[in-house]
Amino acid sequence: MNIDNIDYYKRRAKTLKERKDVAKAREEVLRSCPTLGELAMIKKLEKLRYEFVFQKAFFNDFYFCIVDFFLPKLNLVIEVDGGYHRRKDRKEKDAGRMKYLGRLGLKVIRVTNTQAKQWGTLRLKAYIEKTLRIDCI
Repeated sequence: MNIDNIDYYKRRAKTLKERKDVAKAREEVLRSCPTLGELAMIKKLEKLRYEFVFQKAFFNDFYFCIVDFFLPKLNLVIEVDGGYHRRKDRKEKDAGRMKYLGRLGLKVIRVTNTQAKQWGTLRLKAYIEKTLRIDCI
């Protein structure tokens, strides 16, 4: 599988097993080349001692997506967005991903690369706690 053209394989994958194989390969590629924002987030989450999975895939029979960070004990996803996510077509895709993850019962936090790099651990923790608290009200 040539992972450089992941969209081609994603579209051609007909069975759940094929989609899982494509997602697993993509997870490995994404884990091997994190952005500076993702590296900063990894350090902050480790410092806060949150259990997390970096580049985690979620599936159903027809769709899969890979999130930047999944915090299983909090049922929380953190997405670190670069400038790419400001494009109109990407915003539409991201909105669909947010709905899909919400249907799975996950809360999603989106931060920019700049926020991921500049925020301190206490600010990140407060943002996470505020997001989870709002969800519980």
